[in-house]
Amino acid sequence: MNFTVDCDDPPETVSDDITSQRSDIYKDWAVITPETAEANIDDYGMTNVNPTETVNGQPLTIEMLRSGKYLYAESDSRCNGSNPPRPVAADAQANYGQVQFITSKAFNLSTVANPVLSFMSGYVQNQDSYGGLEYSVDGGTSWLPVVYFLDDADIAIAANGSIDGLTTLNLTQTDTAVWVQNGVQKGNTYGDAVSAPINAAISDYIVPRINDNNTEGKRIEIFRLPAAANKSDVRLRFSATGSDSWYWFVDNIAFYNVAPAVVTAGTLNRPTVANGVVTISWTGAGTLEEATSPAGPWTAVSSQSNPQTITPSGTGAKLYRLRN
Repeated sequence: MNFTVDCDDPPETVSDDITSQRSDIYKDWAVITPETAEANIDDYGMTNVNPTETVNGQPLTIEMLRSGKYLYAESDSRCNGSNPPRPVAADAQANYGQVQFITSKAFNLSTVANPVLSFMSGYVQNQDSYGGLEYSVDGGTSWLPVVYFLDDADIAIAANGSIDGLTTLNLTQTDTAVWVQNGVQKGNTYGDAVSAPINAAISDYIVPRINDNNTEGKRIEIFRLPAAANKSDVRLRFSATGSDSWYWFVDNIAFYNVAPAVVTAGTLNRPTVANGVVTISWTGAGTLEEATSPAGPWTAVSSQSNPQTITPSGTGAKLYRLRN
């Protein structure tokens, strides 16, 4: 499903030419070959890859990232700088930019107890674009978050330094793609493209990508899908929106059964005292917390070095614990 429009001057005239970037074919997700993409569609670092990525210990190459035909969403050569800026409507339906949604077939994971999704991804961020992936375990009636890619500058940060997903997805934007669906205009917030519930928990699924960087998002993406365990109808929903932005290609979608790593609970060792300095150490994983009363509040110690050295201030009791 797409809400992509033609709003360039002059308007496009090659409705079914797969070698033309402005073809109607690229209003929606398309299945194309690397040769078509690299020779005709977008030359912005199409063969670049993330230099930090490896596959079985070997540096990632573009040949590993995509081969044969792959799924492709283009956001270019429509509604660019020659057009009236938003929020002026670009067509009779008040659509503006490129808006592309695609839902996969149903995957049967009924024998998979610990489902892990993997796919090759070639995503290039723009300052006004959004890339989202969600999954459903009930035939598409409801959706759950997997990942949402956004420009770092568009991601709101809470007072404690964490991502504020509610603000990020509900903040009004002025340069994003807009569209009308069932008589309702959408796109003034990034959250309009999201089908999963937008609540505080969604903050964990928002991932920053660097604007106009054509290597960072060329990588292997791997995500756990906990709600898909032993489900017979698992579907994926890819979303791409932008206004004269870049592209996103996807290849080699696969599911694996990978049990979570077993993490040994941390154990706080007996503290030692020498020359007026208390040393606290622990074995295993955990976060060292401190409080002035057993009832709390307990807060994480600013430095999590192990061992931890503490010089008593003499102004009252201080309690420590290891939270797993």
